[in-house]
Amino acid sequence: MSLALPTLFCGIRFDAGAENDGWILGSASFPNQLGSPDADSDYADVTSYVRSISIDRGKSRELQRTAVGRVSIVLDNTTRLFDPLNAAGTYYGKLLPSRRVRIKLTHPTTGTQYEVFEGIVTDWGMGYKQMKDATTTVRVSDRMVDLRRADISLTTTAGVSSVAVNEILDDAGIVARSVSTGLSTLQSTALSGSTLSALEKIEDSEGIGQIYADKSNAVVYKNRNSFFSDSASNTSQATLGTAALPLTDVSLDYDADLIRNDISLTRTGGSAQATSNADSITDYGKRSYTKTALMNSTDAELAGIGSTILSLYKEPLVRVRTITMAPQVNANLMTQALSRSLRDRVTVNFSPPGGGSAISQDGYIAGIHHRITPDGQMETAFDLESTEGYDSAFVLGSAKLGTAKLWA
Repeated sequence: MSLALPTLFCGIRFDAGAENDGWILGSASFPNQLGSPDADSDYADVTSYVRSISIDRGKSRELQRTAVGRVSIVLDNTTRLFDPLNAAGTYYGKLLPSRRVRIKLTHPTTGTQYEVFEGIVTDWGMGYKQMKDATTTVRVSDRMVDLRRADISLTTTAGVSSVAVNEILDDAGIVARSVSTGLSTLQSTALSGSTLSALEKIEDSEGIGQIYADKSNAVVYKNRNSFFSDSASNTSQATLGTAALPLTDVSLDYDADLIRNDISLTRTGGSAQATSNADSITDYGKRSYTKTALMNSTDAELAGIGSTILSLYKEPLVRVRTITMAPQVNANLMTQALSRSLRDRVTVNFSPPGGGSAISQDGYIAGIHHRITPDGQMETAFDLESTEGYDSAFVLGSAKLGTAKLWA
């Protein structure tokens, strides 16, 4: 017997914008900051008006930038409660862009509540179907949209990459963050313009770092070795596709989009550090990866980063790209759908029709998608990144030392 839907909490903070009036003692951004803590009670609960909801976070492929996380909430507007032009409405004058939104789902059997998204309203879209029905579609984006819109102007301090990340976030007035210690050593650099562009420059200088917003809308920075060092990434968190945790769809790909066999990385004040693989170029054609004006302090560091990128992407791989599940099948599957986070490692097992060997692959969760539909159904999908290149790496001090081919 299938489960009920998880209990939804959909709250909109009508009385405060994206930027709070509050402050956190000791923060570098006092008295002006984005994203200070607040309670669910600060949000108007509009759950009873929700007809459907869709949530999309992360990215779909390796080497992509993490996209702005987005939510689409369809609200019943037959009473014009969510119509900015209705002067008699409860929220008249408060249906504004940049109102903060919080979405939580409570497991239908365990009672555990999971925060699945937090962000700000980017659009109130009203629709009237044949003048008999009325809905408002609330479109919400996460912190990545703030990073794109907020400009900074500063000169960073020389040091590991996380020093510059924190200085940029301070300058942008963003307090909510989780910044791992960087590995690349960066030179002092004058930066101006988009906060996101500045952080992406550090992302590239780190090598294979990542900037994204987590479920609570905090900015997260991961260094290039975090897949090895983070427990949720270096160890599989679940095996999906079993009888206990069934999948409805599995898609694989085997294409040339991710091949990179001609690498060139150049730092400010340095010379291009180039590396390539002749066999890969012969087999697949020249496929370049070029970055310039990087912030690294030495050419030697960039040469090592370039070699790592070449090792990871010189050959195509058959990859499990997306897995889809119906969480209402059982309580354990619902737990996996609600609890998994970006960069979590999972194992996918399945037996394709037609016989032959079963397939088992590990993947890092790169994207998370939830759909709750008007007919009372829920669907969750994970986009996956391959772990194969990372599994062939070795790390000083680990049991893999001397047994693998890629330096990490």
